[in-house]
Amino acid sequence: MKRAHCRSKYDAKTMQFLGTVPLIAAPRSLAIGDGKIFFTDNSRTLTGSIAVYDMKTKKQWRIPKVFINPLIGYDEKQNVLYVGQEGTSDHDLYAVRLSDWHVSQLLSFPGGDDAFFMNGGEIFYGKARINPAQPGALVAAEFPEPLRAASRQYIITSRAIYNRATGTKIADLSSEALLATAGDDGMIFTYRKVATNHYLIKQKLSQ
Repeated sequence: MKRAHCRSKYDAKTMQFLGTVPLIAAPRSLAIGDGKIFFTDNSRTLTGSIAVYDMKTKKQWRIPKVFINPLIGYDEKQNVLYVGQEGTSDHDLYAVRLSDWHVSQLLSFPGGDDAFFMNGGEIFYGKARINPAQPGALVAAEFPEPLRAASRQYIITSRAIYNRATGTKIADLSSEALLATAGDDGMIFTYRKVATNHYLIKQKLSQ
């Protein structure tokens, strides 16, 4: 009798090693788009630059503009690299147009909370939700707490969950979130630290 072949729940795959890329700076954050890898060089105490690696030509260079601890996000639709400055007394948002590397300042507003990420074509920076497609960028909403994550349904701050469509508060978090991530299935994970212990708290809103 021929024995049936047992398959695991996934077929094992192997990674193909394609080489290494020596970088001109020690990166703190990464973004990819337009055939390039962007990385921030925060090797100096306060100021930093943004470096570019062109995957086709293999060349690397720095964008000729110095930022303060830059954070980056790539917008494929606009073909723009957005840059926020971290840990400053003001929030300064810049756009780097990749067609000609022109750097323009879009917004400056008070605040010093460290948060910068993109989701659904919007920028979440400090406590502000920004629509960068509007002329000069537009602050669509501001929240009472620093932002932590966003999904199709929710916006999560350090202390609460908000409805993304309406901006209304839905619920308080069980504890303050230093970090968070949210899936489109409604599952939310927040991170907290108690003494020397690290915890991920798994949450989902009750129906």
